[in-house]
Amino acid sequence: MADKEITMHPRYRNVAYYEYKGMQQPIFCYQSGIDLKALARAYDQLDNLFTYHSRVTVALIQFNQTTQLPHNKHLSKFIYKLKTLCVEHYNIKGERFGYAWAREGGKNGNNQHYHIAIMIDGSVCNNAYQITQLAKKACQAINPKYSIYAPKRNEFKLHRTGDEHRLRTARMRASYAYKYATKEHTPKGVRKFGTSSIKPKFTDR
Repeated sequence: MADKEITMHPRYRNVAYYEYKGMQQPIFCYQSGIDLKALARAYDQLDNLFTYHSRVTVALIQFNQTTQLPHNKHLSKFIYKLKTLCVEHYNIKGERFGYAWAREGGKNGNNQHYHIAIMIDGSVCNNAYQITQLAKKACQAINPKYSIYAPKRNEFKLHRTGDEHRLRTARMRASYAYKYATKEHTPKGVRKFGTSSIKPKFTDR
């Protein structure tokens, strides 16, 4: 795959450096390619949330469906329900509930699921476990047959400054979901990626 914004790692397979805002961010990059525009939008949501909070907790979860649908309506309902639960539990503003998702269908298009990154003010949320529990509750409200999976090491406690390594690690982990592979069976016109709409905080100088 050729892309001027990407430089493949000289030693590690499926790892590359992506030039993001002047920095060389390591990402997972497979032969099929990666959607850099969608990935950048996800990264931007985290950056925008950092303009309001010095700490952000990121939880990576997977929303699994038992049915293959030509739309993302059930995901939208899940996100809305999870947002409502998080706003109530953490006492945060709804417009600062951050998320980014990527749809996948599996190799044969018969395993519809979504990789989701949830981003919340780190001063009120200091672990991914509670987010996962709320996600399971939201999931059951949508369809009792659906499920939430929390991968190993799915928690990232990030700081606006002073911990660049952890931030880069979180970004790299999230990049896996933005590969083109396993998305080939998504129906035409159906979104493969989505994010919250957090706007950056502007301050007068």
